Amino acid sequence: RSALRVAHILDVASKLISEVGYDRATTNDIAKLAGVPIGSLYQYFPNKHALLHALSTRYLSQLRDYFVEKNTLNNTDQLHEFLSSIIDTLVEFRKSHKSFKQMFLGIYMNNELSIAAKAMNEEFRHIILKKLATEKPQLSAERRERVSYVLFGMIRSVFVYLSVIDDAMWKEMKEETKFAIRTYLAAVN
Repeated sequence: RSALRVAHILDVASKLISEVGYDRATTNDIAKLAGVPIGSLYQYFPNKHALLHALSTRYLSQLRDYFVEKNTLNNTDQLHEFLSSIIDTLVEFRKSHKSFKQMFLGIYMNNELSIAAKAMNEEFRHIILKKLATEKPQLSAERRERVSYVLFGMIRSVFVYLSVIDDAMWKEMKEETKFAIRTYLAAVN
């Protein structure tokens, strides 16, 4: 029962944050909209930062699950197609999780969450590295390592622009990023 209540509070917090922003959302507003006494909210989340932490943890978990559900991580396509599918999955996730834009910065400002995000990032980079070894065996191990970081940086930029650009620009930015990846990969020898 308390797990359901926590999930409900997080759902309401997510909705409110997507509407008014993290700074303007208050714990009193969240409790009121969730239909729970403020004391109950504080029982689960002693302050707004704890609520942000829980919501961010939830997003990281949901994002990881989303990648698994879309079979993005086990994608056997060529590297540029794999990276393209990651970009598409990120954009889809952002569209279906309206407060993600507000929560993104919170994930990287919190050390514990940042460590979890970095672990997931490293997993993606290692997949890129493996695909590079298969597709570009002529590259030295050191060069593949550098290229994997550049490619991951391009993917990482998707997170940044999804958190700051207007929704109308998503499609164009997505296509520009895919073009940059294809062009870079074609030039790497």
